[in-house]
Amino acid sequence: IVDRPPLAEALTSPPPNQQQEELREALVSENAALRSNLTAMQFLLDSRSQALQDLSQELDGYLNQAGDLKNECVGLNELVKLLTAEKNLATAELDQREKDLQQLDSRYEEQIDLNNHLLNQLEETVQQSQSSEQRLQQA
Repeated sequence: IVDRPPLAEALTSPPPNQQQEELREALVSENAALRSNLTAMQFLLDSRSQALQDLSQELDGYLNQAGDLKNECVGLNELVKLLTAEKNLATAELDQREKDLQQLDSRYEEQIDLNNHLLNQLEETVQQSQSSEQRLQQA
C-alpha cells in the first residue's frame, strides 16, 4: 500500500476538471490493476496449493508402501521418517501459502477500499466544482 500525500492534497484543494478526471481515471486504472494482480496471485497460489496437495497425496502413498515394506526391510524405517518429514514440510508450506494469500487478499482489499473512498471524494469534489461553476455562470 503506497502512501500518497499528493493525492490527499489534490483532494483537499480542487484542481481543474481535467486534472480531476485524470486523477479519477488513474484511481480506476489502479483499482483494475490491483484486482488483476489479486486474481493472478490467487491463481498462482491456488496452483501451488494444488501441487502441494498432490505432492502430499503422493507422499502419503509412499508412506503407505513404506509401511508395508517395513516388516520386510530394516532400512525402510529411515525412509518412512524422511517421507514423513517431507510431508510435514509440504503441509507447513501449504499452510504458510494459505496464510500469505489471506494476508495479500486483505492488503489488496484495503487498497481497493481506500481507492474507492478516494474516488468517491474525488467525484464529490467534481460535483462541487461543477455546482460552483454553474452558480458563477448564473451570477
